[in-house]
Amino acid sequence: MQCCDNAGGRVELTIDGQRYRPRASITIRPTSFEREAEANADGTIFVTTKPMPAEAEFTLSDQCGLTLETLVNACHIDATITLVDMANRTYLFSQASVVGRPELDTESGEISGLKIVSQLARQLT
Repeated sequence: MQCCDNAGGRVELTIDGQRYRPRASITIRPTSFEREAEANADGTIFVTTKPMPAEAEFTLSDQCGLTLETLVNACHIDATITLVDMANRTYLFSQASVVGRPELDTESGEISGLKIVSQLARQLT
């Protein structure tokens, strides 16, 4: 599949071999560090780097058989996020955890408040 001039589009989420239904876009922060710039008193800059977990923030659509406690309590999961319309660009989060406090909107079936975090994330193209 060609990438053309796509930006965004369909997304697939798999956690430990089970497919989930993302309700909205997934926000991916694929690096395991954060760089910040500050200024010295003379106006020159310096840059610091601090370690951060790679993360993916997502919302799900409620579905039969979904147990949020099991999803959040699982440790060392493997998660795959595929951007279908971006020539199947894939992000792998290995030995990851799902963190956060899930919120279920009973009117719309949307589950929010979840993130996948990992120190081992990589992008496949």
